[in-house]
Amino acid sequence: MRAGFAGNEKIVSVKARQIIDSRAMPTIEVEAATKNFSAIASAPSGASKGSFEAVELRDCLKPYGGKSVMNAVRGVNNKIAGKLKGMNPRGQKKIDEALIGLDGTKGKSKLGGNAILASSVCCARLGAQSEKKELFEFIGEICGHKRFHLPVPCFNVINGGLHAWNELSIQEYWVIPEEKRFADNLRVGVECYNALKKRVAAKYGRQYTAVGDEGGFAVPDSNPRAPVELILDSTGDAGYGGRVSIGIDVAASVLFRQGKYELEKRMLEPNEMIEFYSGLVKDYGVKILEDPFAESDYTSWIRLNHSLGKKALIAGDDLTATNSLRLQVAREEKWCNSVIVKPNQAGTVSEAVEFAVRAKKFGWKTIAAHRSGDTEDAFIADFAVGTQADYAKFGAPCRGERTAKYNRLLRIEEIV
Repeated sequence: MRAGFAGNEKIVSVKARQIIDSRAMPTIEVEAATKNFSAIASAPSGASKGSFEAVELRDCLKPYGGKSVMNAVRGVNNKIAGKLKGMNPRGQKKIDEALIGLDGTKGKSKLGGNAILASSVCCARLGAQSEKKELFEFIGEICGHKRFHLPVPCFNVINGGLHAWNELSIQEYWVIPEEKRFADNLRVGVECYNALKKRVAAKYGRQYTAVGDEGGFAVPDSNPRAPVELILDSTGDAGYGGRVSIGIDVAASVLFRQGKYELEKRMLEPNEMIEFYSGLVKDYGVKILEDPFAESDYTSWIRLNHSLGKKALIAGDDLTATNSLRLQVAREEKWCNSVIVKPNQAGTVSEAVEFAVRAKKFGWKTIAAHRSGDTEDAFIADFAVGTQADYAKFGAPCRGERTAKYNRLLRIEEIV
């Protein structure tokens, strides 16, 4: 790097290509450069998507079973590139406003939230380089943070729902370590994960140690309590009994049918679901309940938050969709008391940052999260630290697209 050029950098090239994500599906990668720096970023993709998320543009044609993203690629190469060329990558807000304006739709449906996010993240990387800062520091500067701490990891160690081909209705079961340092939390998570693997093999057979989309074990069980008990037994085996907590992501919008929820092959009324969650908190000390109700079942959210909000984190994901307007209503109506933050739901770095900052000002806990279809891009790790997320949810400590995020946090801990 040559001294004197950092503040005068201009974007000189932007191009996109189609690549493959962790679920063997196409996604978009954007590469951009200034005279002195270059950067690459890719967009993740979720299996259970909320209706309030930024639109993920796919071609719906024969290649890749309709999942190709060549229209998004062309949008970057033919439109976004021309808009970004000549802009200073240090001006993240201006860049994101330009991208939003270029698309011109409420849900980023013209160019695609996937194309816009990959472009936005790529520019953030260029901005960090031009300021000679780490990416998390660049994001922290936008947030107004100067000191940083590492988030507590939530390891998704058992997969169900749309993340696995099994009979579990609930999508994710997490191990949440309670150590002081991230490196120690990672070690505890890994040791509990390996102990769980032995338990799964002993109970169901070695073939069921195969993993789901996020690296968790896809156990052949329809009992929604069984994974919790299996995890707690495994943490005891690993020597950490009483030193870890449990979290779950229900992804309840997927289970919602005509006012009821399909759980354990039964249709349950919302009040029966509240009783179920109350039992999990009482009997197992479940710490986080993500998306316990459908994104439009507001009455049930309010009732659960009133009932359990002082005992557990009731986290909105599809409910709030990393959308600041939805967040404001959630606070006013008391839908939940914490939120998941996913940049691809928002579509730009600036919008995701604004959402995270606002949630923190409310006094809410924030959980920075990946998606089930992800790549080796570790942006979300820097985002979690830069926005001072309380928790980070990147899947199990397994599969390269998950471990890339956890390993990035290890490196960041050496810096902060």
